[in-house]
Amino acid sequence: MASRIRRLTAAAGMVEEGTIREHIFKAGRWRDSVVHAMLDREWAAASKRLTP
Repeated sequence: MASRIRRLTAAAGMVEEGTIREHIFKAGRWRDSVVHAMLDREWAAASKRLTP
């Protein structure tokens, strides 16, 4: 699943900025969270590309 999310966010123009280690405790174990971001100017270019 993680690789699908990475491909999806990259296709949308987002950049992986980092990992918050042991961020959430779920189902009896600590989970990491990956942070993705997009700057305003990147969003403007992506939204033009993605809009029909």
